[in-house]
Amino acid sequence: MMETRKVVLGISLGTKYVGMAIMKSTVIYYCQIKRFTGKWSAAKCKHIIETILKFTRTYGIKDIGVKVPIAYTRSKNLNELFVALEKTAVQEGIILTAYSIKDLKRCCATGVSNKKQLREFISKRFSEMNFEQHKESSLKYHYYTKIFEAIASGLLSITKE
Repeated sequence: MMETRKVVLGISLGTKYVGMAIMKSTVIYYCQIKRFTGKWSAAKCKHIIETILKFTRTYGIKDIGVKVPIAYTRSKNLNELFVALEKTAVQEGIILTAYSIKDLKRCCATGVSNKKQLREFISKRFSEMNFEQHKESSLKYHYYTKIFEAIASGLLSITKE
């Protein structure tokens, strides 16, 4: 049976930018890109994890869906961050589920074969995302894609059995 009443945190993980979306059922309560400046270090890793924990503790989140690149394409730093997030989730009693971009595309709809179509699908499902989709389509660097990936990760976590 599908659980649709839980509050989840969808994350698109990165070492500089992290997309985050707090969702319940079909409602997005919060979504934002968090920027973490500076060179990679243990302190930066800890800061990113603490930022995520602030949201899980504030909103009582016990389920996180995180979009990460497949293992063999991850940088050493991103892999270190993901391992730290996994360890923290276990310590906090949080269910952490990793999703690839392939998983996100599959969850959305048939015909979603790239990130642009993923953004379009999310903006059609969540009208409040139309503005970000419009901004994203005019940018050279796809800054807002992390938000859309975080939302798709949240959707997968909401609907998983």
